[in-house]
Amino acid sequence: MLSTMPSPVLRPLAMIAPQAGPDMAAGPLPAFSFGEAPLVSGRGPILDAARAGDHYAELYSFWDNGRAGPEAMARAEPRPAAAARARAAGGVHSEVAKHAGRLDEILAAAAASPTAMKVLRSVRGLARGRGAVPVRFKELGNSLGEYDYFKNVLYLSLPYLHGDTANAAATVTHELIHILQHAQDLPAESLEMEMEAHIVTLQVMAELGIRSQPGSFSEAMVRELRKSPEAFVAFMRDQLPGKLYLEDDDFESLRDSLEDDADHYTDSTRLKWINRDLGILNSRSGRMRYRQFCVRVHNLIRRSHQALNRDT
Repeated sequence: MLSTMPSPVLRPLAMIAPQAGPDMAAGPLPAFSFGEAPLVSGRGPILDAARAGDHYAELYSFWDNGRAGPEAMARAEPRPAAAARARAAGGVHSEVAKHAGRLDEILAAAAASPTAMKVLRSVRGLARGRGAVPVRFKELGNSLGEYDYFKNVLYLSLPYLHGDTANAAATVTHELIHILQHAQDLPAESLEMEMEAHIVTLQVMAELGIRSQPGSFSEAMVRELRKSPEAFVAFMRDQLPGKLYLEDDDFESLRDSLEDDADHYTDSTRLKWINRDLGILNSRSGRMRYRQFCVRVHNLIRRSHQALNRDT
């Protein structure tokens, strides 16, 4: 989720996590390679449906071969062809017909970012197996965007219906990353999901020329990322204390945390997802999948830290 202000304390297993606001760009963040850490294929009805199609490979194209170098960033200008590709590749659709044109404009703006375009193509690959994700414009308070994985609905803040297209493009990309992550049968409230989505979103913002403002959340993220990978992780854990985080391969603590949460929830949907996540952590394949995902995320954090300091 994207929000204008980070929340210092979140309720346990909060469904949506905060992110930076309209001023959230990190400036000229160097491009990253997303292909170093192999992705272990997930299991579950979503991935099974995608695997049954002809375009299963596209689901993983973002991580398996995503490279957006400086030359690609230099070419990142809105073009009619790119806009058409974005509309075709998006894997999302507006639930309200009269808002479809505005969503097309936002996706076209996203297509100017090579990184966002890869996300769009990967979501398209997923959508061919399970259908496009509906998008709704809605008043979200401080939040700029949300992916409700309970309902499989992507929300964009209502003001985006009328303007601020570049930031809307960055926001929708962030939420699309969450769609891809949830399709991999990972624990739904893992901090690693947020860390990956935040860093990739910073890259998209850099490619779109969105710069952070003094005192913004994005400026704080980049400051901590520049210090060290450990400082960035500590910052994110402090911002999102209710999220699951795999530390020292301690799956038992994560299971205990989920079981404690199950004791405090009565909502059947929430309990269903908690039990799903417990099933992931209780299975050898689920633990391996989550461990591999964490390796990928920490490799991305390390490369991002190195890239930032290389350009200073």
